[in-house]
Amino acid sequence: MGFMSVNILNGILLLIMLFIAYKMFEMAQKAAIYLIILAIVLLPFILLIISSFFTSGANLNNMVQ
Repeated sequence: MGFMSVNILNGILLLIMLFIAYKMFEMAQKAAIYLIILAIVLLPFILLIISSFFTSGANLNNMVQ
């Protein structure tokens, strides 16, 4: 393989990598939106767990049972 053909090959690989990175970024944006929605839904449970740590461990167990 000559120097130029290696350069062209690297250029093609770079384009493919950039395309994959762009697709992943697009997916990451959707994933971030879903994560924000999930965080809003789970917020009360997270606060409940944190408050149970500060008061006593029995609170959460009583609520679960």
